[in-house]
Amino acid sequence: MKTLKLFLLVFALSLPFLILGFIGPDTTKLFPVKPPISALMTFCPLFAAIILVHKKRKKQGVKQLLKQIIDFKKIKNKTWYIPVIFLMPVIALLSYLYMKMTGAISSEPSLSLLSICLFFLVYFIGAIGEEIGWRGFLVPELLRRFGYVKTSLISGVIWAVWHYTDLIFGDYNNGTPFWYGLIC
Repeated sequence: MKTLKLFLLVFALSLPFLILGFIGPDTTKLFPVKPPISALMTFCPLFAAIILVHKKRKKQGVKQLLKQIIDFKKIKNKTWYIPVIFLMPVIALLSYLYMKMTGAISSEPSLSLLSICLFFLVYFIGAIGEEIGWRGFLVPELLRRFGYVKTSLISGVIWAVWHYTDLIFGDYNNGTPFWYGLIC
């Protein structure tokens, strides 16, 4: 039941951002990182989890939830930090090299150290909003009832459906492929 409550609350909180992304002005020209307004829905899983935890366990539960933002004790085998840190940059580099080799891009991107730091900060903060909601609240609730495989499938489907609503109704209407949710 908590799973359904989180799912519905995340969608309800996301709705204003989806509507603004669909009917609102183009906000990508306002910032150097160029996020669309609907990108702010990345914090909705965090807010939904905080609301649900606060209703049940008050301030102590919220503190416990927020402590998960950076919890180095969860990963027992520290070698897992290698793929955690380097997997996404390596995939991005390989994707770039593939696009360069196939001619999908012809000019070199102009990336400064400042823009790289901004991208890292924006994506890291955005990831916190999603990870605490989905993995900090949803996954433990699902693991109590299901095993790891079913929990992964259920949480993955919920996550993908939530992201697809942004692709369909948000302001990413740029031909982003359907398989977007499978690789993000």
